[in-house]
Amino acid sequence: MINQMKKLSLIVLASDAERVMNSLAFLSCAEIEKTDAVPGSLHVPDMAEKRRETEQGLDALRFAIPYLSPDRKDKRGFLSGERTSLRRSDVESLPENARRALDGAYRAQQIEKELLSLGEERRRQSERIRSASPWLGLDVALGFEGTEHTSAVFGTLPASEGEACRRLSEMGAFSEIVCREASTLSLFVLYAKRDEGEVMAALSAAGFAKLRFAKGTGTAAQEIENARLAIAQLDQREKLLLDEKKALAQRCADMEMAYDILDTRLGILEQREKTAGTEHTVFIRGWIPAKQEKRLMTALAGHICSCELSDPEEGDDVPVQLHNPALADPFEALIGLYSYPKYGSFDPTLIAGIFFSIFFGLMTADVGYGFLITVGCLILLKRMKPRIGLARFLKMFAICGVFSMAAGVLFNGWFGDLPAQFAEKILGVDDFGGMWYLIDPISDPIAFFILSLVMGAVHLICGMVIKMGMLIRSGDVFSAVFDVGSWLVVFLGIALYAFVGTAGGIVALAGVLMVVLTHGRRQKNIVMKFFSGLLGLYDIVSYMSDLLSYSRVLALGLSSAVIASVFNVLATLGGSSAVSLVLFPLVFVLGHALNIALSLLGSFIHSSRLQYVEFFGKFYEDGGRPFSPMAPRLTYTELSLEEPESQNSV
Repeated sequence: MINQMKKLSLIVLASDAERVMNSLAFLSCAEIEKTDAVPGSLHVPDMAEKRRETEQGLDALRFAIPYLSPDRKDKRGFLSGERTSLRRSDVESLPENARRALDGAYRAQQIEKELLSLGEERRRQSERIRSASPWLGLDVALGFEGTEHTSAVFGTLPASEGEACRRLSEMGAFSEIVCREASTLSLFVLYAKRDEGEVMAALSAAGFAKLRFAKGTGTAAQEIENARLAIAQLDQREKLLLDEKKALAQRCADMEMAYDILDTRLGILEQREKTAGTEHTVFIRGWIPAKQEKRLMTALAGHICSCELSDPEEGDDVPVQLHNPALADPFEALIGLYSYPKYGSFDPTLIAGIFFSIFFGLMTADVGYGFLITVGCLILLKRMKPRIGLARFLKMFAICGVFSMAAGVLFNGWFGDLPAQFAEKILGVDDFGGMWYLIDPISDPIAFFILSLVMGAVHLICGMVIKMGMLIRSGDVFSAVFDVGSWLVVFLGIALYAFVGTAGGIVALAGVLMVVLTHGRRQKNIVMKFFSGLLGLYDIVSYMSDLLSYSRVLALGLSSAVIASVFNVLATLGGSSAVSLVLFPLVFVLGHALNIALSLLGSFIHSSRLQYVEFFGKFYEDGGRPFSPMAPRLTYTELSLEEPESQNSV
């Protein structure tokens, strides 16, 4: 059902506003609405500086946690649901361990920057070694530029231009090929300054590429030695930083707590910015479920404030909170994937959950598959202890798995036809009687098709009955009886005709007359009333189209059974020979795992489609806005059980 909501108007002292907001956050039942500023009267608080500081800490933790996690010793497995407890006092005053963890996160950022800087410096020193290596055979400083009357240059020539040295000698210049490589020659040239123009022209013509070393650079051997010493120092510094990083990694658990504390604080600051106030007071507006009124008053008892709760008024954007029994609650996830119902309308969660489970079971229809789905989901719930969103999906599929098992018994699904195939091919039992079943979709698809349509008809009629109830509750009894009830009479007559003949036809005819005589009642001209009534009979096409949509139940159920049977045939090809010891388990596990995945996906999609299009199309009023209360924002931790107000944590 849809919970009744109350409009909250709360005035608190400005000095007490932070404590009140914390109380509301841990109460987790109040959604805060934006209060606009009024010039000269109400102003919106400036939380920019506090937000900037909090976001800066969150950014550091958001970087540090995954960065340091590979080195932490208290690693938690994927299925581990263990979480640290978080108390309200931790949010109000950052604990010392969380404070140290935050400092550690900032330090992790610095370490990463320094490691990147060390990497850049190591590459620079490696390049220094690479550029000096060709000149190891020259006992001249690489920074040498010549004397008072001479100039020196270092560079490279193409390997094919070795004759250039002879031409340089003829000019009176000294040249030495220091290193020969496959495509280049490392060349040192010393020449008189007065011959510079002629020498450089000859070098340029030979394709000489001049190298420039920094002034004061020593010999190649000295350069390489200095670079290696620098790299050794870099390695030593890197080791110290990596050791520090490993030490910081042991604070990851505290960093996770710090992250949730700061994220919760940020959420409260964001909500605080929705309030407005004067110099001494703060005005808070919002919504709470009516049933939470007592908890709210208890939480506010320790504060000096004025609190008023009122019913919604016409035009208010009232949020929607659904409340259903434990077995129906998981199917609220199904409603959330579509759209929440409009406030004050009908909540179909319970009924939609029942039909979703039935159609899911019919489409999967296998005892083994249903068992694995249910047990798998229950194990994940036990081990992971997931948040409410994922927990709802897991519970929903666990329930659907039970329906799959029930359908498997009725429709002969035991990992497909595994018992018969195994008994005949592996055990050699020719007279295996098989398992009891009601309908076998493979051998009798028509019966299964009829069953699918019957269930579809029940589904559609249920939606129409809900629509009748909504119209009657709104006071429009005439529309309920003649716009919806007339078609129910038609369908009842058609059903009766199959059993009692003429009497059923008379009932169906009465329903048709109800449609013809009332469908055009909004027309003013009597002729138009009649023809509009006749046109109303065209709705039968829509109803038939909706009904035929349920043939997908046959398609999904049949495909799942056939695929399972094919894998069973392949798995038992080895017969009673030793080959089956390898072939059977391999094909059985891989084949049925694939079929379970396909069945799970297909059944979920098509069962959802039957709810959203065929069922909801008969009555559903969407457009509701989900109730989003201010609450602790927890990613890594959970609220301490000692917190008396923490019931609906996010």
